[in-house]
Amino acid sequence: MTEPSAGRGPAGGNPGVRVRRVAPAEREAWLRATGLAFSEVPTTELLERDRRLLEWDRCLGATVGNEIVGTAAAITYAMTVPGGTAPVAGVTAVGVLPTHRRRGVLTALMRRQLADVRWRGEVAAALWASESGIYERFGYGVAAPSAACRIATRHSAFRAAPTPPGRLRVLAADAGLAVRLQPAFDAVRALVPGMVPRTAARWADRLAPVPHPGEAVGDLVVGVHEDPAGTVDGYVCYRVQHEWHGPGAAAILRVEELVAADPEVEAALWRLCLDLDLVAEVEARHRPLDDPLRDRLREPRRLRVETRDGLWLRLVDLPAALAARRYATAGRLVLRVEDPLCPWNDGVFELEGGPDGASCRPTRRRPVLRVPVAALATAYLGQTRLHTLVRAGWVAELQPGAAAAADRLLGWPRAPWCPDVF
Repeated sequence: MTEPSAGRGPAGGNPGVRVRRVAPAEREAWLRATGLAFSEVPTTELLERDRRLLEWDRCLGATVGNEIVGTAAAITYAMTVPGGTAPVAGVTAVGVLPTHRRRGVLTALMRRQLADVRWRGEVAAALWASESGIYERFGYGVAAPSAACRIATRHSAFRAAPTPPGRLRVLAADAGLAVRLQPAFDAVRALVPGMVPRTAARWADRLAPVPHPGEAVGDLVVGVHEDPAGTVDGYVCYRVQHEWHGPGAAAILRVEELVAADPEVEAALWRLCLDLDLVAEVEARHRPLDDPLRDRLREPRRLRVETRDGLWLRLVDLPAALAARRYATAGRLVLRVEDPLCPWNDGVFELEGGPDGASCRPTRRRPVLRVPVAALATAYLGQTRLHTLVRAGWVAELQPGAAAAADRLLGWPRAPWCPDVF
């Protein structure tokens, strides 16, 4: 397959739009165009952050004449999928200048990027959406929803006190801490679909002592659990916003990330946050839907939980994506997949899978389900039930009982989760 070339805008859009890779001399203008698309004037600090995190050979610019009017980029990842890993593009920095909205710029960027993802051999693309109504039309579906939770510390007693095997310590973030946290992160990443590896630059961004503009106030503090040998096997990153209401303290502790493979260690890290002096409330964003925190509480109704869309996924090489993961039970599934944007995915496919491996290929067999590619993406990491999507009118059951059989095949014990927002 040849590398995608620069292309013009789609039929019906602006014929003057050209999408191509960003040249080194255009990088500053590209970064500023990305900021302006989000109504921001980038600071020097944010420009430097983007330079560290981006892969410049994966940055695309949509131009009209010599002006960059739209941007899109991707990060190369090996994402955890049920039973293994798969090459996935992490889509980021997607934006169009307000002066060029509704002229086909975004569609031109998305088409070119999907062609580039396929050319690189990646089976899917993933992103965090700034607006939830944009990406379904490009084949993305919500594959790893997340939860935001909040609880008053006075109502946070657990049913049972945690009994971790080691000791807890509280540390200030520093340059060497990422090396100690990495094994704990990798242990969870191996278990949880949707997680992606972290480079040194990503760790530095996660452990930045001072918050980025618009984020929670307060310095970053890291609580760790060390096993009897002194190895960190769980950690929590948090910031405390100190407030005083009347005669007493009413600080809010914001959990930025809590990671542990051992349930007792995870519980102990929660208690570290919930029992901190002067803290009235603890809140956390981007938690997995199967977080057991509610079930640990003596007063579970006190935990306020809001479900959010989280990570969106787009299957780009459908047969390779379905073959890359493992399945809860052995079985066969014949799907009529609808994908007008990526015609190589549009057709009937036969999936044979099980705990030890899988294969997927085009077939002439009669399909049992008709599935838009975005709907299939929502089920790919094991969270969403196709039976629910049949009831919602999004998926069509062509054979009675097919959706239930598909759910038994596609389901996975751990809910997907992606703590990295890219």
